[in-house]
Amino acid sequence: MENDLFKQWLQNEKGLKERSARDVVSRLKRAEKFMDLKYESSYDEIVEKLERNKGYCDLKTAVKPQVKRAIKLYKEYNYGS
Repeated sequence: MENDLFKQWLQNEKGLKERSARDVVSRLKRAEKFMDLKYESSYDEIVEKLERNKGYCDLKTAVKPQVKRAIKLYKEYNYGS
């Protein structure tokens, strides 16, 4: 993943502040520990697999939606909405 380009896109296209963009990148890195996001076909498929992953299930409840949001933004960045 090209972290700097993704972070710039978040700031320029989505209006996120630098700190928020870094947080999204951090959450995306966490998701990548559980699965390879590049080869999953859709956001729904990723979420389905993610929710069956023990590492993801062990995350705090407050963090899970943040990880999902990071994935959604990453998919939009790569493939458009």
